[in-house]
This record gives sequence, structure tokens and C-alpha cells, in this order.
Amino acid sequence: MRPFRVLLFTVCMVALGASAPADEIFVKTSQVATGGGGTIGNVPLPGPPFFSGTNNGGVSSLVGGQTNGIQFINNTSNNAPFLGGTTISVGVNRLSGNNYVFQNTGSGPTTYNGHDLALVFALTGNSGVPILGQQLFTATGGRAGLFEITNPAAFRLNDPSTYGATSADGKTLLMPIAVFDLKPQERVTDLGPGVPGGGGPGTFNLAGSQTNQIGVNTTVGTASQGFFLFHNSSTFGGSQVEGSNFLKVVGNNPIIPAGMQLVDTALVTGTTETLAVATAGNTAGISGGPGTPGFDALNTISAQLGGLGAFASAFGGAGNPAGPASSFNPSNGAGFPNTSDGIFSFGFNGSGGVEVQAIPPGVPEPASMLLWGAVVAGSGLYARSRRRKLA
Repeated sequence: MRPFRVLLFTVCMVALGASAPADEIFVKTSQVATGGGGTIGNVPLPGPPFFSGTNNGGVSSLVGGQTNGIQFINNTSNNAPFLGGTTISVGVNRLSGNNYVFQNTGSGPTTYNGHDLALVFALTGNSGVPILGQQLFTATGGRAGLFEITNPAAFRLNDPSTYGATSADGKTLLMPIAVFDLKPQERVTDLGPGVPGGGGPGTFNLAGSQTNQIGVNTTVGTASQGFFLFHNSSTFGGSQVEGSNFLKVVGNNPIIPAGMQLVDTALVTGTTETLAVATAGNTAGISGGPGTPGFDALNTISAQLGGLGAFASAFGGAGNPAGPASSFNPSNGAGFPNTSDGIFSFGFNGSGGVEVQAIPPGVPEPASMLLWGAVVAGSGLYARSRRRKLA
């Protein structure tokens, strides 16, 4: 009779699992923490946490220009050009100026406590073998964090130790303002400004298969675009910094679509990257290898922020494919990389949203309830039959 009991349990689990809902992100307007002091327009911000855009319909999007961003790509599987494999990406986009775009009109300063922000990320994933000059990178894990740039005069894109994310020696991660974990691929709906239930820029309408990936042109330096999804971190250590301490979704009504329930808040990002040839200038902060603050910061950001382990074990030199696969060998060629590693300029456009489920968890579909009732009834009949046989 034991197989019967196991079968009942298995059928029950499958039936309940079949009713598990799929998540979806709806892009909305948000309030963004600016820290203490300062003003948004003529609205004073006397103390933290205060949020920008409250009198302008909320923040529709956050824009980081491509000239203010850089990322380092290291294929840790091999150093042969474009064979694909496990890849780690560490990068930054400096947020400065009036780059909080409000839903109704205008924009606001992207500052926190009066300082510029750095969106720092560490992602890992898989790079496929190029097809017709396109190499697809699909992210499978990692995080993005927001940090204050307290010394803007020292900030240099080619030196990760100046991002405001690590100590001066590059070995210790500083306290982030907010941390977001990469989340699984899922559908994104962005109804756009002025639409009930909308509020985002209207540019993030994506099937799940279109997210967490970017196609890189491996032969010319043209811009490539991709989309990546994040949600409030539930795994980052220390003080358990959460994205919701920085980004709060406030509209546009209805915030949660009818028939759905809130799971989490999310950050939807559209990214633009362009291949950059390695030069003495854009490798200056890391070219000394381990023991160089900038190079050590790459490992710190990858391990302590992203939870990914080391970014690279050595600096192989621009255009040098020699050394272990874990070396960072940036490109140095005619506009495209000649090893499996590379440097890219990087920009992004992000919006907040709500992650929702169409079916409340713990409430099975009617068919599942009927099957569950049949299973319970069958279990009771089996128990009574067993007692009679023992008697």
C-alpha cells in the first residue's frame, strides 16, 4: 500500500504546483530617496528620507548617459576569441545632473545628500558563440547597488576604486544606499504616461524571453541594447539594505492591477553598450593587476556586492591572449576585441515597477481544490480500510 500513498502525495503536489502563478512587472512612477537637504524645484527637503518628483507625478525614469558609464567583461572559461563561456561583467554608470525624469513635466537632480550617485553592478552569465557577428550574453545572477560619490573630483571611469563603492585600496565594499538582485526573466508591461495604471516611459513592453540579455556586435563598435530586471535584495548581507529604502512605487492608479496582488517592487533597466578599444587611458586604473586599487575593486565588487567570486586573477595586458582563462585580457585592435575579454562604454534607462501575481498564493484553482478534496477523501478511505484489516 505504500506506493499508493506516495502516488497520492505526488499527484497532490503536482496539482497544487500547476496553479502556481507567473509573475509580471508593471512599470509605474516612483519616489526616489534624495537624502537630507536640498530642494526639488521650490520644494525643500529638510531631512531624510525624502523623495523627488512628488509634485510632478512621480519619477517616470532614471537616465544614465553612455558617456558616464563603463563595464569590464571577463570570460573566465577561456581566452580564445569568441568561443563563448562563463562571463562576469562589472561596471558603473555615474548619475549626475537632472536625470530623474518626472511623469508630468521636468526633471530633478540625481543626487543623494547632495552627492552624485553611482549605479554599480556585477553580473554573471553565459556568452554564446557569435552568429553572424552577434554574441548573445544572458545574465543568470548578480546584483546592482547604488552608492554615493562623496569625492566627485576623484571619480574616474577607468578606476573602480573611485566609484564610491569601495575603500581607497579597493578591498572593502562600502555601505550601499540600495541593493537590487537580478531576478528571473518575466514579462514587463509599461502602459506609458497619462494612462490609468501606467506612468512609466512606455518603452518597457517586453516578453520574458527579451529580458536579462544583450546581443553584442563582435566586429564593429555599434551600440547594442538589452534589458535587465532587478528586485529588492533579500540576500545581501550586512544591514540588509533593500531597494525599497531607495525606490518607492507611488502610481499611477491603480498601482496594483485588478485581480492581482503585490509580490515586490522592481527596477526595470534598458541598457546600451558600445565596444571600446582598450587604451592606456581606459585601463590605467586596473592595468597594474592584483594589488592595484582599481583592479582589486573589480574583485571586491564582484565578490562582495555581486556574490560572484573574483572577477579576474591577473591582468594579461591589452590584446594579450596568454595566461590563464581567469586573466583579464582587454581588447586592443581595430575597433573590436581580439581576445575573449573586453571593455564597453555603458548607459542605461531605468524605471520602477510593481511585481504582481495574477493568482494569490495559497488559493488553488477550483480544479486543484476538487483534486485536493478527492485526495483527502481517498486518504480517509485508505486509513479506514487499513484499520479494518488490522482488526
